[in-house]
Amino acid sequence: MAAFDCHLEVPPHPQNPSTDFTVGREFVLTCMGPFPAFTGDPSSWHFELTPEQSHDLKIFEVRKPGSDTLEIHGTSYTVGKHDFKNLVLTDGTTKAELGPLQFEVQSVLDPQQPQQEPYGAIGAMSIPIPLLWWILMLAVFIFLASTVGIFLRHRWQQKKLRERMKEHDSALTPLVEFHQNLRRLRRQNDLFTTLQASPTESAGVVRELEKFFRVFVLRRFQVPALEWGDRTLLRVLTRTHPAMMEEKGKEFSGLLKEFASARAPSAKVQAQDALQLADQSRMIAEFLDAKGGKNG
Repeated sequence: MAAFDCHLEVPPHPQNPSTDFTVGREFVLTCMGPFPAFTGDPSSWHFELTPEQSHDLKIFEVRKPGSDTLEIHGTSYTVGKHDFKNLVLTDGTTKAELGPLQFEVQSVLDPQQPQQEPYGAIGAMSIPIPLLWWILMLAVFIFLASTVGIFLRHRWQQKKLRERMKEHDSALTPLVEFHQNLRRLRRQNDLFTTLQASPTESAGVVRELEKFFRVFVLRRFQVPALEWGDRTLLRVLTRTHPAMMEEKGKEFSGLLKEFASARAPSAKVQAQDALQLADQSRMIAEFLDAKGGKNG
């Protein structure tokens, strides 16, 4: 057996100045002696180890600073004391028996901290969905729900409108029917001849007048004027008949406000007010019929 002088040390590292030999820590094994002429590439050099010792020593690099000196850089992945009776270095063909080598590898775990047992199998993990996704999904849901709601509301309004149209179906034109209802209202109420009536009687006349006027709008423009509020009615007619509403929209809006005021429980409607509203509603109905366009 050739005589070699080998010395193992753990060089300090900038991030770990300790020289303790821990798992995975690089060591340098410096050997001096009459080395044989290795013919293989240094990257192929390795220690002859049993399968059980395959993780005890791993070579990273072999350097030869002199003819009779080798520096073997490597590590160990096995914790505990190691005692090699005769460590053999080879390139696959030529061998060098380096002699005995003893060293101890320490664990990287803190001996003051008990080792934690691994967790057992756990159930399926819930992957958190970013808040933005929830907001987008909520926005899509609201949009779809609103679209369906508008569609159903439109269908309901169309159904109610058809029912109203059947209720108020007449061979007369909308304007002729309004004039006929207005004449009947004048004949049935002394208010229009005597100009004398209580606030309650005057309010009743105005309510009848409003109903006749809204039926006229319903038939003439085919909108649910009896169900819609004033703002909705004005908005729709402004969109569908902009020129007409540009010219008479303010007076139309004012008439609807007067009707609304007369419906209030505390309203004090005078006979003269009812007369003025009758004339105003007649003039506005005639204007809307003339300017409303074909088929409303």
